[in-house]
Amino acid sequence: MADENGTTNTEEPPPRSCCDMLWIVTTMEGWLKLVEAIMTLLTFSILASHPISYRDELEYLIFVATTTFIFVVLHIVLRITHLFEKLPSPLTHPLIAMTGENGTVNTEESPPRRCCDTQWIVTTKEGWLKLVEAIMTLLTFSILASHPISYRAEYEYLIFVATTTFVFVVLHIVLRITHLFEKLPSPLTHPSIAMAGENGTMSTEEPPARRCCDTQWTVTTKEGWLKLVEAIITLLTFSILASHPISYRAEYEYLIFVATTTFIFVVLHIVLRITHLFEKLPSPLTHPLIGLVGCFSASLALLVGSAIPFARGEEYRQSSLKSSGICGFISTALFFFEGVYYIFLYRRLSRRGRKAERKEDLLQPPEKV
Repeated sequence: MADENGTTNTEEPPPRSCCDMLWIVTTMEGWLKLVEAIMTLLTFSILASHPISYRDELEYLIFVATTTFIFVVLHIVLRITHLFEKLPSPLTHPLIAMTGENGTVNTEESPPRRCCDTQWIVTTKEGWLKLVEAIMTLLTFSILASHPISYRAEYEYLIFVATTTFVFVVLHIVLRITHLFEKLPSPLTHPSIAMAGENGTMSTEEPPARRCCDTQWTVTTKEGWLKLVEAIITLLTFSILASHPISYRAEYEYLIFVATTTFIFVVLHIVLRITHLFEKLPSPLTHPLIGLVGCFSASLALLVGSAIPFARGEEYRQSSLKSSGICGFISTALFFFEGVYYIFLYRRLSRRGRKAERKEDLLQPPEKV
């Protein structure tokens, strides 16, 4: 890229200096690793919540899926932080993973979108909606199918409906990403089949200004990634515990209530950020002191609520209770670190306020005697 004087402009934008958080959604390898992480997480978390998961034949799969999940997350972190390219060459050899010509994995995408548009999910409202639908339907039938009495007819009906819906949603996403949706016969894309644009086909073109919504906020900011992880972990906390046969007891309902409430507030925060409504809230609601108190309160409530099912799971060898408690402890740590972040933010805001007051005092003319 050259400017008017013919000199090459090599300046990088200030944000994302050390981390490329868009790697996951802008490369095919990133999307593959994200799906692998989600599926392996569901594999060992759902199996670990079963009452007989302590058996050797089941613990083997739990161990394999957990180890795989750790390696996949490690790979994603190395990619995002650009540390993968600094690893010794034997670790990036083609025998370890599929690589490019220079012995390292080539994740650069060509300017044209070729056959796939992997950014469609995070750059369009329809893409985000389909992603949430896929995750929720997957959780619906996977959690219910892991229950010991899921073979009953009244439960098999929901499993069948949720599985069918999940398959159609994933198919829709694949057709959109591969640009095959536009090549379908017009009756299949008619407004009576799905919500359509003015010409009778689904319009996925986004205006360049992003108008009212910034759908990339979750994956382009550190706060967005933190909120996304908090939402997933709190969702796992109450969903795993709620699937247990004795979750109706008061000591377990407390954690279900706390985790559900926390999940709702986190999702509400994400929605307000994406729609740019957070900046329009009254200043007391966006003050760092509110975030500080809220995060530490949620951290304390989750710590108390998670200790009970974790202790009962250790005592009675109930892996589902133990798994829910572990997810609750992880949520506790996340909200605690976010509270520490709000402490620094509050101190920074207080310093700016004091500096502004000093400048006002200096600019005021001296009083006449």
